[in-house]
Amino acid sequence: MEGSEERKTDTKEQNTAPEKITDSTTAGVLKEFAAFCRFPHGSGNEEKIAEYLSERLKKEGLSPETDSAGNLICDIPASGGCGEAPLTVLQGHMDMVCAALDDSYCPETDPVIWKLGEEKESGRLLLQSDGRSSLGADCGLGNAVLLWTVFSGGCVHGPLRLIFTVEEEIGLAGAKKLDASVFDDVKYVINVDGFHWGRLVAGSASGSRETYTSPARFVRLASSEDEAAAKNGGGKEKQCAKTKKSGLIAFEVCVFGFQSGHSGYDISKGRANAIRLLNGLLRDLTERKIICRLAAYHGGCGHNVIPGDASAVVVIRRKDLLVFQDSVRKLMSRIMTDYEISDPDGTLFYNEIALPEYVLAAEDGQNLVDFMASIHDGVLHWMKEIPGMPDTSSNLGMVKCCAQEIAGGEAGGICVKTFARSMTPEYHDEVLREHREAAEKYGFRDDISEYGVWRFDSGNPLIRLTSQAFRRITGKEPEVTAEHVGLEPSVFCGKADHLHMINVGADIIDPHTVHERVHVDTIRPFALVMAEVLEMIGREKNTET
Repeated sequence: MEGSEERKTDTKEQNTAPEKITDSTTAGVLKEFAAFCRFPHGSGNEEKIAEYLSERLKKEGLSPETDSAGNLICDIPASGGCGEAPLTVLQGHMDMVCAALDDSYCPETDPVIWKLGEEKESGRLLLQSDGRSSLGADCGLGNAVLLWTVFSGGCVHGPLRLIFTVEEEIGLAGAKKLDASVFDDVKYVINVDGFHWGRLVAGSASGSRETYTSPARFVRLASSEDEAAAKNGGGKEKQCAKTKKSGLIAFEVCVFGFQSGHSGYDISKGRANAIRLLNGLLRDLTERKIICRLAAYHGGCGHNVIPGDASAVVVIRRKDLLVFQDSVRKLMSRIMTDYEISDPDGTLFYNEIALPEYVLAAEDGQNLVDFMASIHDGVLHWMKEIPGMPDTSSNLGMVKCCAQEIAGGEAGGICVKTFARSMTPEYHDEVLREHREAAEKYGFRDDISEYGVWRFDSGNPLIRLTSQAFRRITGKEPEVTAEHVGLEPSVFCGKADHLHMINVGADIIDPHTVHERVHVDTIRPFALVMAEVLEMIGREKNTET
């Protein structure tokens, strides 16, 4: 408790921009962002930050409203002389992915401690957390830019509608629950959930958040001779009775320290999937005829995060120890060879532990390993229209299984979470069909939440406006593209097909991880381009009915 109070005090002291920041625009945006950091706001825990935003808007003389899902909606009148401009939605999400380094950070209660650092390679100033948690710049920084632009940047604009959604990080849930009427009479939507400064996004992949579960059978640990006796007529009572454990040895195997990352933005960077690596070791033991029983299997933190850590508790026969160690050496060699560049800190260790009381039934353990081996992982197809951009991918994001849960009276079970993305419906359907077939084969139930594709349209007039604003502010040409992620505009276009939408943002590196950071020098031009676009729209006459 004392540590938590100390962290909260530290956060309050950060609510003004550090002395390193000299320009008022960046300082103003960071002040808005620092206020968000005071409130824990993981998906499903947005109440406090929603209350803060509501009070912030009321202080501006506005009347924000909250819908039944928790989304915050607020209309802002046009500046003088801009009343005939088209209605524009400015939109971001309130929740963040709360990655934690260890138990020293509690996402449900602790604030984010942010600081400024320096990028070793370039010397550029970085906005980052203290290393114990993710930063929440996704999408907190974009929201901070919105508030600064509208209320502090001196922007002249047409009628605006602010929409701050909930639970974006768990399948765009808040956006899905928005009433379609919020887009009545809206012409433009500017989404500020972008990660790459200089990139104007006007299309995004569809996505499927897949959860597979199985009711696992846990049995008391038995020697191989006792299991054979149970299969030959000993029955359930014989199988579950305490028996001799001679000749067995248990190990905890950990694959950890890998880079992790966003399963959309980072899926094409060749980073290791820790669960996939560990599962490969378990499969190798099976192929080498090693009897291996699982007592625990954990990895990853969510559907849409590339897992950087995974661990398992395995029980083998002592006589198989040398073969087990050889399989471990093979995996370590692969880690050092294949991921030296993408994951230089990734490693593996194993240590002997006391024999666990419970293990998964042999068939259930093997089904789990085989099912995860059947899940696609990585980029499966590439876009033809945009070189280097993934078309279809899948991320094996999380596994959870612990035989020890039964000791506490819980039934226990197995949970596997994956995420599939695609710009091509046919490819998307193929991935889901193969995953479902594997789930049925290995005894898993599926629960899948989907959202559609936001199709790229080169004739989108908001591309033209934003590109003009970008050139005026930076003197450079922006990159116009689509993204291999799930963006809320993909949900909005399903509610109102007349919308012209774009996604923009500052440079946010390694989101969804404790390494999340922002290039500070991209904040000011991002805010100025936003102000310029709104002023250009404010000069338009709304000709649409």
